[in-house]
Amino acid sequence: MSVTKQAISKRRNDFDHSPFVEMLKSLVAAEYSAKNRKKEYKGYILMAIDGSYLQLPRSDALLKEFGYHGSSDLPTAAISVLYDVLNGWPIDVALTHSNMNERSEATKHIINLCAMFPHIARKAIITFDRGYPSLEMFTFLQEKGVKFVIRCSSKSLKEINNAPMGDSVVSLKNGLKVRVVKFTLPTGKTEILVTNHFELELNDIIVIYTMRWGVENLFRLLKDSLFIEGFSGKTVNSIKQDFYATMVMLIGVAIVRDEGNKIAKTVRKNKKNIHEYAVNVSNIVTIMREEFIFMLFYESHNDDYLDKINKIMYTVASVVEPVRKGRHYPRKMGRHPAANLYNKAKYG
Repeated sequence: MSVTKQAISKRRNDFDHSPFVEMLKSLVAAEYSAKNRKKEYKGYILMAIDGSYLQLPRSDALLKEFGYHGSSDLPTAAISVLYDVLNGWPIDVALTHSNMNERSEATKHIINLCAMFPHIARKAIITFDRGYPSLEMFTFLQEKGVKFVIRCSSKSLKEINNAPMGDSVVSLKNGLKVRVVKFTLPTGKTEILVTNHFELELNDIIVIYTMRWGVENLFRLLKDSLFIEGFSGKTVNSIKQDFYATMVMLIGVAIVRDEGNKIAKTVRKNKKNIHEYAVNVSNIVTIMREEFIFMLFYESHNDDYLDKINKIMYTVASVVEPVRKGRHYPRKMGRHPAANLYNKAKYG
């Protein structure tokens, strides 16, 4: 039996994107509501909030729904994510208009986190980049009982800018006390971190913010490996379907990566390597696309089901790469190429 593209396109319009949203929420709820062991840093779950932009196919309907960003005339959607950087799970996500207010979206993420997983919120430290700090944001996070580490620019609040080099405590104009950490980077620039955690060692604060790089890797994974911008349709509904389906796929990658790393660690335990090794994420995406999708059609009671799963996991664990800690790369910002409607067909 063959099915035409037109038939598929017509059929998918019979339902909206909500099943994928519910799938995403249910997976996160099952993982974080239970007492599953999470990777932590000194007893804390490290999270980051950040945003990015997705180029969409040329369409008047998409331009009307999402607008455009910067000087580009292409339809562009904004995304905001609350991300567990050590475990690789998107806790709360938003797909919205390109004129997104990052602080407003961050506020929504925090409200959702505290409402859905109060036990997680109490033991989380959330990191933010320079676009988020404000007196209102500091106050809101403090009132919610959420620990934070926020990077500030040299044009931040006066009390923070006037803080001395090193580790100090300052009072903001509303009386809120925050801890300010100022230090010099190898480039000679001054870095400013602000936190409401007063017990952590100075080096821990720096390390925690450094681990925020995981959310940057998230966007790279979404765009370069999962090809999230290779949308399979030009309607608002198809964009939302593809987006939330990809976020579900991202959870699958996180699960397989975690299990694959456990196997790889066991297999390599007697090898005398200089570096720690981790499974290759791009390889996971390829295997999931080619192998795991077919597992959906297997019955779990089939005799070869577990054998198939084990073979796939050992294939994942066989492709590893060294984890070189402490490496630094400048961000290369260039003109983003136009989104290609046919990327999904090209990449699967």
